[in-house]
Amino acid sequence: MLAPLLALSASVIWGVADFQAAVRARNVGPLVVAAVAQITGTTLLILPLLFFDDPFPGWQIWIPAAIAGVAGSAGHVVFYAALSRGPMGVIAPILAMSSAGPVLFAVIVSGERPALLQVVGLVLAVVGVVLVSRQASVGDLKHGKYGAIPLALLAIAIGTVMYIALDAASQESGLWGVTAQRSVSLPILLIALMFVVARGATRPSLSMFRAIAPIGIMDTG
Repeated sequence: MLAPLLALSASVIWGVADFQAAVRARNVGPLVVAAVAQITGTTLLILPLLFFDDPFPGWQIWIPAAIAGVAGSAGHVVFYAALSRGPMGVIAPILAMSSAGPVLFAVIVSGERPALLQVVGLVLAVVGVVLVSRQASVGDLKHGKYGAIPLALLAIAIGTVMYIALDAASQESGLWGVTAQRSVSLPILLIALMFVVARGATRPSLSMFRAIAPIGIMDTG
């Protein structure tokens, strides 16, 4: 009973975080939202390592963690860009299919066999996303928003790489795996943010940081 409750709670928290991220990204851009959110999220991840006895699993986690970090930095920006450019009621269900990528990888590469009910659920989800995507494409053509659907699909592809690499980095410790991944993705995002600011983009203000910071906390939770 506890597992479904935790899953439901996580879905609600991440849903709120995604909604807020989309709203903020429309005003300040997806890169700013991704960078600031990861600052607070990474800080939240480091704190448990200081107070709990979770031994470092070894330097072998850094190769998959680095792959997950590169994919995660790009994936978050593309993810927020898709949400900000298209109708969230359409794009969010498409992005929710990001979990299908690791499942297919496990089936094809690892030889895992999902239960019949899981297969039926996955097929229905894919059919639903296809139908939603067709409707969204019509709306995009009418309003000139060509990029929302391709961005959502690209975010799913990048997210699949991130999840697979993160799983490999977290075999011995999930907390160390995610923290190592964030230690790679956060500098990439900050360097990218400094680059665009140097080229004339608006510098994030303190009030902007305060508005975006809770997104990183909810996303990490």
